[in-house]
Amino acid sequence: MRSRYGCKGYVEGGIIPARGYGTFTVLPTMAELLNIPILAVGGINDARGVKVATALGNSVFIGTRFILTKESPASNETKATILS
Repeated sequence: MRSRYGCKGYVEGGIIPARGYGTFTVLPTMAELLNIPILAVGGINDARGVKVATALGNSVFIGTRFILTKESPASNETKATILS
């Protein structure tokens, strides 16, 4: 089985910090240097982000986008906080 690494920028969970590198800044470099599939995490919130990440042969992990769905195990309090 091939190794797989995750690439997480500082935009995960909807957080946009004052400093740091986003996933799509780091992802191409990691993919080129490691030459293995990378799991792109953070900053992927629409089809364009998925296309960019998968164009390099990577997989994506999207979490926050789906936390408000009825299938999500998040509590109603958590969902209400996100909506407020």
